Amino acid sequence: AARAKAEAERSRVEDREFLGVNRMLHIQEKEKNKARFEAERAAKEFSLNYLNFQSRDVFDLNDPKAVTKAAPTRAGDTDGRLGPASFQKFNGEDLHKGERDRQQKMQMSSILEQQVFEKQMVRRLCDGDDDVYRQQAQEVIEMR
Repeated sequence: AARAKAEAERSRVEDREFLGVNRMLHIQEKEKNKARFEAERAAKEFSLNYLNFQSRDVFDLNDPKAVTKAAPTRAGDTDGRLGPASFQKFNGEDLHKGERDRQQKMQMSSILEQQVFEKQMVRRLCDGDDDVYRQQAQEVIEMR
């Protein structure tokens, strides 16, 4: 009986130790998973912030909008960036296209406003003409 008691006591002690060790392993596993998760999150954040396509050293070679971002080859006839051997004047070149387009749009809107005004004036002048025509037609019918 004493031996069975001692065996049961030892078994309980072993069970408590096993549960304590199991608890400690579980806590260490959680800490390890948390540390791995934090490391992965930091790596992903670093990649998104510093390793994106635009920040690479060869991005200027692969930039799809490089042509639109670049400065024009020349800004005018007296551009200092061009030397005497730089043949840059071409037939049909329009350095002032933006200004010309803006002026054309303003002119077009002015013409349209004038046309609208003229049509309104013609409509106002002709408003009473239908009644006059009907009256004259009625008089002609009555004469016959």
